Amino acid sequence: MEVGPDQTIHMSMRTVVSLAIIVAVAAAGFYRLQEQLNRHQTQLELAAPVRQQNSAFRVGWPRGLLGSLPADREQFLLLKHLDSRMKAVESQLVAGLLHEGNIARLRSDMDKLGRDIEELEDRP
Repeated sequence: MEVGPDQTIHMSMRTVVSLAIIVAVAAAGFYRLQEQLNRHQTQLELAAPVRQQNSAFRVGWPRGLLGSLPADREQFLLLKHLDSRMKAVESQLVAGLLHEGNIARLRSDMDKLGRDIEELEDRP
């Protein structure tokens, strides 16, 4: 590169081509980087509503604000039915235990009556 007497710059063609290539590569790199940033920005903007819905679901589902699944409702109905059946079985069991106590008492009374009858028969 030389500066001439009339303030002109003389460059070899090789330097001009290499500068042009460097500028082209730098511009392509800049635009590629800008494209990547735009792509990531777009993905973040598209994912924002999904993240908000996920947050609402994550908070609302355990609190029961979003309802329940049909399978859960069916299980709740089955649990209620089983609870009512268990109460019926418990009442039958209690009634059976009371009957067993009555039967044991009646058996002891009958044994006592049998002994009393034998004593009366043995008397002259």
